[in-house]
Amino acid sequence: MYLMTNVRFAYQYRDASNYKQHGEAIFTNENHLPLEEIEKQIRSFLKDGEFFIARQVHLDERFFDILYDDDHPWHEFVGVESTTDPAFDPQSEHKRDITEFLSELESAHRIGWDEMNVREDLARQFEKQKHILKQKLETGIHLDQAMEINMKTVFQVRVHRDGRITLPRKLCDRIHIESGSELTLHDLGDGVIVMSPAQSRLSQIANQLAQEWQEKGVTLESMLSTLRKIRKENHTPKP
Repeated sequence: MYLMTNVRFAYQYRDASNYKQHGEAIFTNENHLPLEEIEKQIRSFLKDGEFFIARQVHLDERFFDILYDDDHPWHEFVGVESTTDPAFDPQSEHKRDITEFLSELESAHRIGWDEMNVREDLARQFEKQKHILKQKLETGIHLDQAMEINMKTVFQVRVHRDGRITLPRKLCDRIHIESGSELTLHDLGDGVIVMSPAQSRLSQIANQLAQEWQEKGVTLESMLSTLRKIRKENHTPKP
């Protein structure tokens, strides 16, 4: 007796700190599509071959209950496998066949994945973030001007819940950052932070002089007086 196997679609939500919540749906496979073909089609419809909006294709959203500012709307495709487990399709009125699910993925891909088609509290958070960004653009530098600021040097990173950030390899290679490198963070105000792999010129001068004076036995008072003079000269506005 031939036993028809179903297709398990496994996915997850992965937050910026790499915490994960897994989800799955099990579809029938009445046309006996091979797994390789199924996965190939799935990836062709996903953003970057991996990401999708769960609600848009009637899958359970696996977001965490507590939101953070760096949460995002995207779920991640994990893989497909054959299974004899019964069909399981919690967000659909009937148990879909894999061909129906592929059709829904194709439709979402064609229309466009909608980042706002998510859980209501997440949608409100994203809308608020967009509003704040729009205000900053309107009151500060315009978007078209921002695009002219050598976009090849702009990288996006995520801050993990423990404060860690991961720098893109391309950036590390470009400015010669290696494991153990010390970086300098410059707080420019209004949430703008500049990171550099070396100390500022002013800090270099100060540290160099401090080391030389300590070796010569110069007093702390005279050191500070000279350093204040150097800072004043370096911060004198240009005419």
